[in-house]
Formats: sequence, C-alpha cells, structure tokens
Amino acid sequence: MVFATALPLLSANLFTGQTGTIVAVFLFGAAYFWDSRPALAGICIGLLAIKLQLGLLMPFALFAAGNVRAIASAAATIVIACAAATAWLGAGIWTDYLRITLLFGRLIGRGHDGIGQLAIGPYVSLQGAGLPAILAGILQALITLTLLGVVIYGFLRWSKSGSERNGDDGRMDLRLGLLAAGMLLATPYSLSYDTPLVMLAVVPLLARIWRNGWTGLELAAFSSLIALPFAQPLLQKIHVPFGFLAISVSFWTIFRCYRRESANPPAALVR
Repeated sequence: MVFATALPLLSANLFTGQTGTIVAVFLFGAAYFWDSRPALAGICIGLLAIKLQLGLLMPFALFAAGNVRAIASAAATIVIACAAATAWLGAGIWTDYLRITLLFGRLIGRGHDGIGQLAIGPYVSLQGAGLPAILAGILQALITLTLLGVVIYGFLRWSKSGSERNGDDGRMDLRLGLLAAGMLLATPYSLSYDTPLVMLAVVPLLARIWRNGWTGLELAAFSSLIALPFAQPLLQKIHVPFGFLAISVSFWTIFRCYRRESANPPAALVR
C-alpha cells in the first residue's frame, strides 16, 4: 500500500480532486474478491458505473469467466444505486445526465479542446498526433474490438479449465492487468487522472521483473507507466501521445507474458 500511494499515478488525483483513485479502489476490490467472494466483487463492479465509459470491457470479462454471481450482484448494485439517486435527487437527474453526455460527446469530437494533454484514449490521442478525426475514429473502433477479443480470450480460457475454475492458475494477475489497461484504451474518453487503474498492470509487470529478471520490453513498459504523469503533458505539446503509447505497450507486454507462461506454473513460482 505504501508503494502504491507513492506512485506518481496518483498525482493528478491528489492535486485536482478527481475521482480516478476512487474508481481504482472499486476495481481493486473487484479484482481481490473476483473468485473468492463474487457477490462482493459484483458490488464493486456495480459501483464502477460512476465512470460508465471505463467499464466497456467488464461485462465481457464477467461473462467469459462465467462469474454469474458477480454479474447478478453488479446488476443489482446498479439498479439500487440508480433508484436511490432518483429518490434522493429526483427524476430530472437523468435528463441532466443525457444533456451532459451529449455535451461531452461534442467535446470528444473536437479532441477535448484545451485538455488534450490529459487524453489517454486512442481517439483523442491520435487526433492530437495529427490524424484526421475519421481515421482516429476507425482506429479507435479497431483497437476496442482487439482489446475485447484479448480480454474474452484470457478469461474464457480460464473458465473452461475445470481444474482451475475455483482457483488461480498463476496468471489471474495478468488477466486483471489486461483488463485494467484495456479499460483505458477501449474508450475514447479516458484522461490521465484515470491512470490509477493501471496499478493492476504495474503489479504483474513488477512481480515478473522481480522474479525472472527483466527483458527490454518489460522494463520499457514498467518505466513508461511510472513516467506517464510527467511525460504525458510535456510530450503532448510536440504531438506525441505518450499516455496512449505507454498503456498500449504495457497491454501488449502483459499479453506476451500471459501467452509465455504455462497455465500451471509451479506453486513456488506463483507465490
């Protein structure tokens, strides 16, 4: 916990009062309880709905893993939260929500205007690098579909193995790392203050560097995530989408680790 709170990924939240760390806590709770207490994991996932755009991959991961109790718990949490908000604040909040959503849609379409230096998602980042909006949109769609396929592949393989269905096969941290990094890339609206989510990507990389030594790609991925809060605003000024590139490299590196490791590593290595 001391290591996590010392990471520069939290800096944008500490100085601007954004909700990225709160959202990350919900995701960490879902990861922690994913298999042992799926109902609690579902509550955490349901609370992630406060940042709805970050949860595009989550339902597919849950269905691929066959985590029915977490799905039911998440759905119930969302329904109860919406009902409570409506009872407390009135039905008018939903028209306000729609109005603000349309406003942000126009903002995203223009490349986030003056806050493009905070962008992590492919659509805005690629526009900042000079790509036309239509091409950036096509690439965003292709990236989202690719991420979706990788996440389903990872969680589906785990759920199909009967001997591993109720336990960790030694690669669950990698699956969750893929999910966390993918959540930031699958949506066109993710900003640097959402990056506490990638702690779930930092941890499996660090664990493997510590255990096996580092390859150049693993060190580059880990270092780029640590440097992201500082390098992103500086390099964006010269049209280099550092945040998007750093998380993309990390996603690919984690996927390579996932493919490279056997499904049943020795227990000593898992520990």
